[in-house]
Amino acid sequence: MNIAGFNINSFVDYPGHIAAVVFTGGCDLRCAYCHNKHIFNPERYFDEEEILRLLFKHVNFLDGVVISGGEPTLQADLREFILRLKDMGYKVKLDTNGMNPAMLSNIIDITDYIAMDVKVNPYEYGRIMEDGYVLNQSCADNILESINIIKARAKDYEFRTTVLPDFTVYEIISVAKVLQGAKLYSLQSYRHFDGSNICGGVSGEFIQEAAKAAGEYVYTEIKGA
Repeated sequence: MNIAGFNINSFVDYPGHIAAVVFTGGCDLRCAYCHNKHIFNPERYFDEEEILRLLFKHVNFLDGVVISGGEPTLQADLREFILRLKDMGYKVKLDTNGMNPAMLSNIIDITDYIAMDVKVNPYEYGRIMEDGYVLNQSCADNILESINIIKARAKDYEFRTTVLPDFTVYEIISVAKVLQGAKLYSLQSYRHFDGSNICGGVSGEFIQEAAKAAGEYVYTEIKGA
């Protein structure tokens, strides 16, 4: 596993649990508003065995481990890493962009919670990518397949969208229609950070309006509300 970041203690990354967070390096998307660009190509990776030893030492103090990124499903040995965490007794949550349905299908049986980002309607991802980044031609198909895998097979899950300042309610509705029948759709507000080429914030009133509109198609909550 290419581990690019590590947090031993988080109260917010795994709903209802105290968890460590493992961040993997690399991603197959280049969202213009990404907060974790610094771990796509880090100067150094953490030693996997050292991280596992640390997690073993804290097994009585933590409920679970979140595997985030970057994009974890790019790691060829993801299943083996999850199994080692499960052997310690940890619950495992996976954060994913859904671009790798084959790997998702391979690990879904040993994962306790999956949070998949559905950034916009699957056919419109090009508009939120960095200038000049060319999407995989199967992007939409992969995302739609991953949505169906999660809805059918995940033990527990949520889909989530980061609401950008230029989003309209209709864009949120477009995602909600794709997610019909899902257990949970979460909306979270974009937060500005240095280095982003996206400016401004998202009003609470707009988030409420978007959540209400999405709720006509899928159960929707606002993250942090």
